[in-house]
Amino acid sequence: MAAARHPLAQTLEQGDHWIRQVVAHWVDRSTCSLREMASIAHWGLGERTSFSHSIISRIANGKLGISLPPLICLEAANRAAWLWHTKGAEAARAELGPPSTFKLTDAAIDGTIWLPVPGEEHHPLDLSDLVLIWAGRLELPYLGARLLLPGGQPNLSDKLPRLLDATIVAAGLSPMVGVRQLLAAYPAADEARRERFQSVILGQQQLTRDELQDELLAIAEAVRVLRGLPLGSYGPAQLLAELLA
Repeated sequence: MAAARHPLAQTLEQGDHWIRQVVAHWVDRSTCSLREMASIAHWGLGERTSFSHSIISRIANGKLGISLPPLICLEAANRAAWLWHTKGAEAARAELGPPSTFKLTDAAIDGTIWLPVPGEEHHPLDLSDLVLIWAGRLELPYLGARLLLPGGQPNLSDKLPRLLDATIVAAGLSPMVGVRQLLAAYPAADEARRERFQSVILGQQQLTRDELQDELLAIAEAVRVLRGLPLGSYGPAQLLAELLA
């Protein structure tokens, strides 16, 4: 007979999942390479460390345990990206020095995102926030939990193009402009996924059940942006509810 699981163990397991979601979200929504993302962390820290592209990948994929040093590096990268995107390139250079010291181009920094504090969209996550996430005490609503599609339902994917089309119409956009704006808001950088999403919008392709499961978060974010909804107010649960209606 298996031993009962304790609440603390469950909380820490949840936190481990959440912090990996943070890293995966950072990777998924950034268009720069993993090597460049690691270099942005080094630029934010002001020194080169052992934090590397492989560490980022292994954390996101659940193949490496979380520890404090990667969280410190993630905080540095997040603050550097926040400075660049909100205060401007010159302000970021004035505080952190030239990015070229770490072999970074302006385009690489343009291609990363920064992660805000829940409810304080103008403030970046800092180390204390990341530790709270890791400890299972702070959830980022804009990441969304991985929802399991309910069993016994007809294929929900055939409803998705209609929902996306209705979103475009409600935004007062032409079909061509609506497709472009949905693609611009779609957070995944992977070209194959983007091409598949475009085919879904156009009704040329239908996602399988597993593909829809994996795409709920990204598609929900694209819908949220096109509808002009606040960050954290619309996610996978809301998208799934619309598909089930």
